[in-house]
Amino acid sequence: MSDKKGFVYNLTDPNFVSKLMSVNPRWYYTWGLHGSPQVDLPFVPMAWGKGSLPQEDSPIILGFNEPDGAAQSNLTVQQALSMWARVTSYGDRIGSPATAGNPTTMGCWLEQFMDAAPKVDFICVHWYAPPNSASFLKEIDAIWAKYKKPIWVTEFAVADWSGKFPGGFAPNLVQ
Repeated sequence: MSDKKGFVYNLTDPNFVSKLMSVNPRWYYTWGLHGSPQVDLPFVPMAWGKGSLPQEDSPIILGFNEPDGAAQSNLTVQQALSMWARVTSYGDRIGSPATAGNPTTMGCWLEQFMDAAPKVDFICVHWYAPPNSASFLKEIDAIWAKYKKPIWVTEFAVADWSGKFPGGFAPNLVQ
């Protein structure tokens, strides 16, 4: 894929196709193994977790969704590694699991996984934070420095988990 802009959304939403097309992406994923037959764009399957492992070949496969989160795929590093051969056997290019926690923290879930995983071609990153481009770029640089692999930001949104800013963001940080 030469264009980097992708899209992720819940396939069960009846407005899925119109929402996807409104952002003019070049590829998409759905947190699952299958895309929509109504969409004529490259689809990238995701091995979401234990119950969602690839069953057919694909040029690109994304790794597990937030395996370090109890509300997501909720996998130990050892569980993920035990399924990884199945994931990599169906894809040419394999994206790492995208963790909920900071992937640059010493001893974090992704670091442990990457120390033992036999094949990961790029790092998948989720970014939810207040709107601060310098902070975002600093984190992306740190991820690159740590893993030395291309980075795909597969989830991204402005978020204010603390409720610190009125309206959910800091107006003085938005240019």
